[in-house]
Amino acid sequence: MFLLRFGFAQSKANPSLFIYHQKNLKLYLLLYVDDIILTGSHAKFITHFVDQLGREFDVKDLGSLRYFIGLEVNPHSEGLHISQVKYTLDLLHCHSMTECKPCSTSLAASVKLSANEGDLLVNATEYRHLVGSL
Repeated sequence: MFLLRFGFAQSKANPSLFIYHQKNLKLYLLLYVDDIILTGSHAKFITHFVDQLGREFDVKDLGSLRYFIGLEVNPHSEGLHISQVKYTLDLLHCHSMTECKPCSTSLAASVKLSANEGDLLVNATEYRHLVGSL
């Protein structure tokens, strides 16, 4: 694998995270299917790595991170602001829930749930899809 040959180590905590650390050079690469987030300690070394990556694979550099797997990323002077507003609105639209009313919790904390009582879901598959998208 190219990343391991280049000197990256795969994180034991997250197999999608690869870390390069040599002396004062650090690179962090997050891989999700065919999308990559790359950051590091030196801009020139990042450019060098992207060039090497481009020699091995067909790469399209999209520039600074703005959107990644449902996360909107906006840089600020104090760091990054990360939100999922667009993803949430897309999810509501996909499930025809744009007119739903917000609530702090969908169920009162005092309610006792039972597998044998209450109405069955009209479409359990759609419910599982929605919950799985969260």
